[in-house]
Amino acid sequence: METIYIGIDGGGTRTRVGIALGDGTLLERREAKSSNIYAVGEESAKDHVRALLDEALASYEGYPIGGCCFSSAGLGRHSEEQMWSAFFDGYFNGQVHTLLTSDGLALLAGTLPQPAGLCLISGTGSICIGRNKEGAIVRSGGFGAILGDEGSAWWIAKEAIRGSLLAAEGRGCPTILGQAITGQLKLTALENLIGWANDKERTKAQIASLAPAVTDAAEGGDELATRILDGAVSHLIELVEATEARLPPSWPHHLGLGGGVLEKDRYIQSRLTERLSPRWTLFEGHDAALKGAIALAVENNRR
Repeated sequence: METIYIGIDGGGTRTRVGIALGDGTLLERREAKSSNIYAVGEESAKDHVRALLDEALASYEGYPIGGCCFSSAGLGRHSEEQMWSAFFDGYFNGQVHTLLTSDGLALLAGTLPQPAGLCLISGTGSICIGRNKEGAIVRSGGFGAILGDEGSAWWIAKEAIRGSLLAAEGRGCPTILGQAITGQLKLTALENLIGWANDKERTKAQIASLAPAVTDAAEGGDELATRILDGAVSHLIELVEATEARLPPSWPHHLGLGGGVLEKDRYIQSRLTERLSPRWTLFEGHDAALKGAIALAVENNRR
C-alpha cells in the first residue's frame, strides 16, 4: 500500500479534508461544517474534524499515513496549538505527526510558485500574511469578529444589517438590503433582524452567509450595498499594505488570494484585482489552502 498524506483546511464556514499521495495526487476530498473554535465553539469544532476524518479515511483503512497538516485561522496562538495538538495526538493514537499551521501559510504553499510573498484571505473572517525568503512571517488583521475581520463576509453582512436598520430610522441612504435579508431569513419584519443578529446562539458563519445578498443588491445599483462592498475592498487593501510595509526583504511581489469572498464575490474580485494588479502578480486557486495543507504535510514528513 502506498503512503497517504492528509491535509485539512479548517475555515470559519466549512472544513475541507484531502487525502493524497506523496506526489500530490488527490485521492479523496470531503467537506463539512466549520472547525474554527471562534465560530462554532471548541467541542463542535473538534466534533466536525473527527467526523470528517472518520468519513474520509473509511476507504483507506490499513494505509500507512506519512503525515497530516491542519491549517486554520488563529493557529498562530499558543492556546489553540496546544488544544489541536492534543486532539490529533488522541485521534491518531500518537502514531501520526500533525503539523499545525495558519490558513494563510497553507494558502501561500498552495497558491504561490514559491513559499514567499503575501497572501490575502477574505472568507468568514479576514487576514493578510506574508513570508520572506528567510522564513520571517508578518500578519495583519485576523482579530476576529469583535475586534476586526473588516472586508470579510461576516463584516459585509453585519454592515448590511446595521445599515438597513439605520435606513429605516432615516439615518442612512434608502436601500433594498433590509427587504432582501429579511426575505432570505423568512423574517416578517425588519426589526426582527435585531433579535436574530444578537441571538447568543447565532454563529459568525450564519451571519456571513448573508453577504451574497449584498453583492446582488450592489449589482442592481443599491447605494448602501455599493458603499459596503467598496469599503470592504479598501479594508482588504489596507491589510495588504500593512503586511507589505512590515515584511523584511527579500520576497517576490506575489500575492495569493483565497477565501470564499475572494473566490466567489464578483464585485469584490473585479475591483480588488483592478486596484492591486498594477503592483502585484496575483495568484488565485480553487482549494488552494487545502492543496497547500497537503503539500505541507508531505514536506514536513521529508524533513
